[in-house]
Amino acid sequence: MGIGLLLIMLLQMIAASPQQSAAFDEGYTLTYGYAYLRTGEARLSRGQNPPLTNVLLALPLLLRNDIVFPIEHSTWAAGDIYGFSDEFLWKANPDPQRIVLLVRLPEMALALLLACCVYAFARSQFGDTPALAALALCAFDPNVLAHGHIAGTDLGLTLFMFGSVWWLTLAIKHNSRRRVIIAGVLAGAALATKYSAVWLGPMALMLGFVYPMPVVGKRASLAARFKLLLIFGLAAFVVIWATFGLSIGPITTGGPIVPAPDYWASLGRVGNRVESGTPAFMLGQISPTGFPLYYPFVFVMKTPLPTLLFLLIGLGALFARRDRRSIAHWVPPLLFLVAAMLSHLNLGYRLILPVLPFALTLAGRGVERVWTTAPRRRVARAMVTAAMLWLAFDTLSIAPEHIAYFNELAGSRTHNDELLVDSNLDWGQDLIALREWMVAQRLDIINLAYFGTARPSAYHVPAN
Repeated sequence: MGIGLLLIMLLQMIAASPQQSAAFDEGYTLTYGYAYLRTGEARLSRGQNPPLTNVLLALPLLLRNDIVFPIEHSTWAAGDIYGFSDEFLWKANPDPQRIVLLVRLPEMALALLLACCVYAFARSQFGDTPALAALALCAFDPNVLAHGHIAGTDLGLTLFMFGSVWWLTLAIKHNSRRRVIIAGVLAGAALATKYSAVWLGPMALMLGFVYPMPVVGKRASLAARFKLLLIFGLAAFVVIWATFGLSIGPITTGGPIVPAPDYWASLGRVGNRVESGTPAFMLGQISPTGFPLYYPFVFVMKTPLPTLLFLLIGLGALFARRDRRSIAHWVPPLLFLVAAMLSHLNLGYRLILPVLPFALTLAGRGVERVWTTAPRRRVARAMVTAAMLWLAFDTLSIAPEHIAYFNELAGSRTHNDELLVDSNLDWGQDLIALREWMVAQRLDIINLAYFGTARPSAYHVPAN
């Protein structure tokens, strides 16, 4: 059954991908990754997140020998990711959509791996039934599907962070160096994907010193925990350094020599951007620096109601057993959500996507509680089945517009733009649908203002 759910998940993403044009960040994502593969240089990383997931997504482009890479253009010398991306994807190559579709294939693979991790983590903590339920919730989650067929870094970050927490809990539980190395490698992959993975640090410390460990004696236990965390940190550092080609140099001219100087140089710039923030929209209001409750509101409005219901039941079951092992389920997502709330960067659900796999795992636990322990078992199982069918129908009904999904609490879908915008609703991915609408309306040309970076002409949309 698990393989069947993964296949259904894959088919949904394969069906949605060709129907959508390049989203706002996709051009930058694939350009950054492909440039790194072609040149080994990180010049486009200045002021950007690290390149690891970008590189993974761009790997299929190496199979083509007809891609034009305009390295002679002035934007390359200037390290201008925005200008060079426009030149590379929309001007130098005649088939940009085919390039976009190729890059989306590894993204789908990452989404399937995330679903497998959700299943494995839930199974290791709760058993087979919660694991299968969590997998089903993941296979029909519109947020996972949305970012599983649009090339970006948020789903890669989610996979690596969640995988790192999973393997770290296993490492502590079994006092295993092999498992902690895997956890550290995944943490390094997360840190080499987005700087927001820095919150893995406090997550690891909380798990390292609170999660139960099979070591006799307080001193021996503390020493073993320190050793595991040290290995974890070293493995993560090696991955970051390797991502930047084991480079050594100064962060600024005349500064001290450090490993991976480009990584640390961009960290400061990205941190400044997060601190300064961008204008945000919520419930009809605009804020120049964002809203403190933006991300909790986004999570409640855009997570399917069946998932939210089972999540609440799963949380109740988790806290009822009063086990220190439970911190692996609620501390990491809570820390990440609080960090997002404290930032001034309100850009959409995608920035709190790492919270979702933990929620799905607990929701799977909630499904199992209702299925096996409810007093009127036959009625309870009918309700669980109805909720799962509700989720599947709700997700299928909005396809391929998974990114624009809002649950029933948001009311009519024709008014969702009054609640949230940006990548919660429209990320510039609908030029193909716009072209089809123009054909149906027999329009030869339109005046167009839209939240995207793709050139309308690439999708045969005549527009001013």
